[in-house]
Amino acid sequence: MKLSDFLKENATRPIHNEGSKLDVDGDQYLIVMGPDSDVGREIAMERYRLDPESKDFAANLRGLYARLIKSWSFDEPITIDLADELL
Repeated sequence: MKLSDFLKENATRPIHNEGSKLDVDGDQYLIVMGPDSDVGREIAMERYRLDPESKDFAANLRGLYARLIKSWSFDEPITIDLADELL
């Protein structure tokens, strides 16, 4: 078996890009991408560029992780600011 064939059959990136449903409350839910998604990999790199001593560290980190929320069941269209507010 070629490595490329193996990766097509077993790679986690497509599954992580698709996301998983996370029930929030009642009928409300989020679709959250995994750490091996394209966005998750970008976040991992950006996370190490953040200064943990910065007074804005927690807010910046929350903003990064808010990008993992792909969609949701709320009436408003999803934005990074609203996802950050949810977190």
